[in-house]
Amino acid sequence: MSEEKPCVRPLDVVPVQTGEQMAFLLRDPEGLTDEAMVISPLAFYLMALMDGSRGVLDIQVDFARRFGTIIPSEKIEELVAQLDRHHLLENDSYRSWRNGIIEEFRKAPLREARFAGAAYPAETDSVKKMLASFFEGVESALDVPPCALVAPHIDLQRGKGCFAAAYSTLKNIKTPATFILLGTCHTPMEQPFCLTKKDFKTPLGVAKNATETAAELLDKMKWLGEDEFSHRGEHSIEFQVLFLQHLLDSADFRILPVLCGGFHRYMENGGSPGEDERVREFLDAMRDVLSRVENPVLIAGADLSHIGRRFGDGVTIQQSVLDWLREQDEKILSLVEKGDANGLFEEVAKERDARRICGLPPIWALLELLPAGASGKTIKYEQSVEKETDSVVTFAAMVWRRGDG
Repeated sequence: MSEEKPCVRPLDVVPVQTGEQMAFLLRDPEGLTDEAMVISPLAFYLMALMDGSRGVLDIQVDFARRFGTIIPSEKIEELVAQLDRHHLLENDSYRSWRNGIIEEFRKAPLREARFAGAAYPAETDSVKKMLASFFEGVESALDVPPCALVAPHIDLQRGKGCFAAAYSTLKNIKTPATFILLGTCHTPMEQPFCLTKKDFKTPLGVAKNATETAAELLDKMKWLGEDEFSHRGEHSIEFQVLFLQHLLDSADFRILPVLCGGFHRYMENGGSPGEDERVREFLDAMRDVLSRVENPVLIAGADLSHIGRRFGDGVTIQQSVLDWLREQDEKILSLVEKGDANGLFEEVAKERDARRICGLPPIWALLELLPAGASGKTIKYEQSVEKETDSVVTFAAMVWRRGDG
């Protein structure tokens, strides 16, 4: 037995239906591997006991106390071995494997597409055809290009209406342009923000990084690159890059990809992001960048509420719930339209982020960086219900025009 007291890593767990049986899909939240593991409810209960404090005998005893039957030790060991093969246990084997992947990413000149062939086609022509279909019949909500926009980061097909509404406003953007891409980071980060100076590669080509500006920022704020590995498996910026490449094709543009860490740390201590010295340092540096680069555009890749069984709620998604959810979302969208970053944070913090608004950090940062006098509006709002998991995710397309535009 290689694991005396097995300890399961933090995982993404999604309840799924396999035929008539309920099961659980286990995924690596860091995106270190694309492999997923499906286990039965019984195996899931056993796995929940693997917290590093119990050996096989302890797990047998606890299981027997709960269900009144003894499960063979071989079955537990088999599950441990399976979890280990999928690198889902916190042990030396996992740490060695992870460190190798981190070093490989650190040395790579490009941030390779992680979701091609999964969230969207891997073939160039297929991606072009898919994205072009999103824009059919969609007119820009602005008569001038925006200085900022919010677009979703949900699955492309589920969010295509809002993606198209937001990005159609960029059709007449002046180039060369620099896009400051603010994305939600769905894995824990040590620092509030993280910038990479890597170019982003997708099936549509390579989106060039504003490397000189990025290097300048990273030299000024060493901490800004500490969480760079988070970029490897994160989709919130990759999806925005795809739309920019599709719309701008061979036009001259650069990207500054910034992942935003969670704001729960501020909610827990009763503070606010603006009180964080490093947050203020980042915002000051970015304001300076925005004053110097040509045709800057702020983009937040951000979804709104996440509720339902998939996210651990006991609520059943029905029309009355969706109507209530729209009302709640409209409250915060109103604050966002007004550019009220502090009001937005306070509104979400007031309910301890009960609706899991994962787009809070990038939207808050975008609002703090808006040019003076910019006016914003919501041009589309959608709710995507997933019947299989009795859950819903909401998102919106928002745009801002300059005060002198």
